[in-house]
Amino acid sequence: MTDPDHISRIRTAKVRTEADGTYSVIVTVTVAAARSVVFSAFTDPGVLARWFWPQRFGTRVALDLQPGGAFGIHADGPPEGQAMGVTGVYQDVEAPARLTMSWQWIGEPAVSHVAIELTDVADDQTEVVVTHSANQSTTESDDHLHGWRDCLGRLVESFGTGGS
Repeated sequence: MTDPDHISRIRTAKVRTEADGTYSVIVTVTVAAARSVVFSAFTDPGVLARWFWPQRFGTRVALDLQPGGAFGIHADGPPEGQAMGVTGVYQDVEAPARLTMSWQWIGEPAVSHVAIELTDVADDQTEVVVTHSANQSTTESDDHLHGWRDCLGRLVESFGTGGS
């Protein structure tokens, strides 16, 4: 479980209702690392596997980092019969500033979308804004809000907060 103190340092976390009736989750955090380092944390399979899910999940990552390239993040550690994984396709890869991708949980029909924006805010401090859009229900958006808060909390733990 993520240290609650690190989750409390997430600057904003909210759900927005869109005009088309879907929901967008927006989570913002500042990480104590240069933007290129934070970009690598989202794009280097070994680094991503270390923070994306808790270590006990046995996370493995495969990705083809280019527009049209696929990615997969899978957890081998959950109990038998509780497989967990997400797949998608990159739409935009703009190092070190932006990633956009489709997002589909294994075994689920819904496809949503994720945009990750990285902005320099000071020397060795990067603002990370994750927008997870096209959620079809409040349950789905609430689940993604909780998940991104946890994930970004582990990212902060990896590098520090870059201030309070």
